[in-house]
Amino acid sequence: MICLAQLVGRTKCEVGYYGRAGNDINGNYIISSLGKTPVVLKDFKLLENRTPSTLVLSDPSYDNGHGERMFINSIGAAGDYHPDELDDDFFPSEIVAFGGTALVPNIHDHLTDLLKKAKSHGCITIVNTVFDFRNEKANPDEKWPLGENGESYRLTDLLITDKEEALRLSGESEINDAVRFFLTNKVSSFIITKRTL
Repeated sequence: MICLAQLVGRTKCEVGYYGRAGNDINGNYIISSLGKTPVVLKDFKLLENRTPSTLVLSDPSYDNGHGERMFINSIGAAGDYHPDELDDDFFPSEIVAFGGTALVPNIHDHLTDLLKKAKSHGCITIVNTVFDFRNEKANPDEKWPLGENGESYRLTDLLITDKEEALRLSGESEINDAVRFFLTNKVSSFIITKRTL
């Protein structure tokens, strides 16, 4: 969103940014940094909780140089963000992007309804996924949910996911089968990225 705002500038397009952080050194850093960009902080609040974070431990030499990463995730203030906090300015937009909602549990669990509301306003909808730590821990052998039900896929105009997330969302073990899953579930368009070394 920051990149888009920098590319088009406020005179051509207003990019509103919604989110939650903690009222701590990290949250204040985020507010300060965002204030230096053309992004409009529509509803970005600092709460009395810690700022969400992910610590990434990396060993690039593991598996003959293929590498390995471990993530330690803390949802913090993102756990305090609720769907009813998305105000009337959010939905009458040309494009609505939901990014990394698996790290914002209350938004993620109601994503289908939020996408319906966006579509009812004529929005182009974008969903950019992130590793779903919560559902992976709760149900490691089941596919990850995207909102309340599979209707989220049909309501998504552009789904952006990496290979691992695509496999876990589809419940498939091969990328071609994941592609078929997204096509069958009527995602308008999608991008699946793959990390290479």
